[in-house]
This record gives sequence, C-alpha cells and structure tokens, in this order.
Amino acid sequence: MKKAQGLPLNIVVLAAIALLVLVILSVVTIGRVGLFQKGVSEVETKNLCSASGTQRICSSPDPGAGYKQVTGKFQDCSADEKCWEPLK
Repeated sequence: MKKAQGLPLNIVVLAAIALLVLVILSVVTIGRVGLFQKGVSEVETKNLCSASGTQRICSSPDPGAGYKQVTGKFQDCSADEKCWEPLK
C-alpha cells in the first residue's frame, strides 16, 4: 500500500500564518489611507486666515502690539491684507 500524498502540516500552518499577516497588513494600510485623506483635508482648510478654532484676523493696517503677523497666502485675505494672530 502506498502512503497518501499530501501537504505536510507545517506547510499548511506556515501558509495560514502568511495569510494572517497579509490580512493584518491590508487592514493597517487601509487605515493609514484614511488618516492620509483626513490630513489632506486639514491642509486644505488651513489656507484660511480666520480658520475655525483660531483668533486670527485679516487686516490691512497693523492691528497693534497684541498681534503678530502670520506668513503665507490666505484665501480669505484680500491682496492688501495680511493675516494676524494674537500673541500668546
């Protein structure tokens, strides 16, 4: 009688472990893509001087000693205005 031919048990176990690792890596990668998309959305909204949660203002003259200028181009400031935020 011939012995049945089949995959050794250790090959089956290794294949199962490899499959589990691939599933875990896929889940982690998909989660990171979501975080990346969230970060991109936040960068797009940071183009506003008076963004939500800030006390920054657009002003043409210097608003006074209690403010410092924020560098950059902001969508909500006109060409002659600069963005200012209160000193901490």
